[in-house]
Amino acid sequence: MTTTATWYEQVADLPEVPIWAEHITLTPHWAAAWEKVTTEQVMDFRHLLLRDGDEAELVSYYLVEHSPFWTENEQVVGVDPVWPGPVVYAPSPYAEYGGAGGRRTDFIAEAVDRGLEVTREWGAVALVFSNLTPDVLSRWSAIRPTSMSVLFDVAYFAPVGNSMEDFLATRPGSNVRREFRRQWRRGMDAGLKVRRLHGVEMVEVLDEFAALTVDTSAAHGYNMYGADLFHAVAEVPGSIMLAAEHDGSLAGGFLCLRHGNRLSAWTAGIDYPRLRTLHTYGTLAYEAVSYAVDSGAAIIDMGRSNHLYKQRLGLSGVDLYAACYLAEDDYNIQASLTELHIRLIARNHAGRRP
Repeated sequence: MTTTATWYEQVADLPEVPIWAEHITLTPHWAAAWEKVTTEQVMDFRHLLLRDGDEAELVSYYLVEHSPFWTENEQVVGVDPVWPGPVVYAPSPYAEYGGAGGRRTDFIAEAVDRGLEVTREWGAVALVFSNLTPDVLSRWSAIRPTSMSVLFDVAYFAPVGNSMEDFLATRPGSNVRREFRRQWRRGMDAGLKVRRLHGVEMVEVLDEFAALTVDTSAAHGYNMYGADLFHAVAEVPGSIMLAAEHDGSLAGGFLCLRHGNRLSAWTAGIDYPRLRTLHTYGTLAYEAVSYAVDSGAAIIDMGRSNHLYKQRLGLSGVDLYAACYLAEDDYNIQASLTELHIRLIARNHAGRRP
């Protein structure tokens, strides 16, 4: 068999073939959702279907004028903007995990080579494969060495087991286990009600949720969300909102994604003035594990950021790298990426357990 690489202008044009995707953010459904967003300023997009016999993967490329998610990482560590022009992200930094096309060495080569061709065609300054775990980054670098790899973020996860008791049994110490349960009980006693809203069922709360994510994001330094993102993701099969309500309004929510053996808490929105009295975040974390158990997930992924809470809970952290390929050699961009990498190491690994 021989690898074929075929471009498609939109996901709707893809042939009906089984496409392997380790994470939901690498599926055609997610790619279609990202064709619609406006908060991340997507100027153009194109999808590359890689096939060899019965094996197929989809790599989606988005020409982005401005990515608030990338900018947030620059601003939180105090560096000037890295990119002097538009960038091609594959996929967007908003996708928690990347690596589409990574199962085979020939797929990786095609993904980089074709990606750089379209990067130069679009006049972009760089091609960035977002959020690669260290093993995936190693495969990429061995086939097509990067211009620079930046430690972009850290994601946290843990095995679920068959029950809440199984999950708690692997938490580090009785105090941590008691506090995890206590936060949930206090939230229930304070009157929180948590609903599970699947897919488009969540539309009724999305505007409230979007407002809360703006406040949550701004509290961490820079807003990177908009309602368009959540309306698009609500259409992705496997999306579920854990909506924590109190006195007729949304006190907080986790927008989660169920795919394969994993439940990911992709985005959180919290009403901070009510956080301490309602114990909203702890309640939602407990409810996320509870839903993971009920849905048969083997892994609960609590997402990125909020490092100290997730470390105290004993979740495993995995580094997420941005593999950057410059369209042309540029010392200034290279130096800026190096500085960003150094500062993000300090932020993401601060206080982290070995």
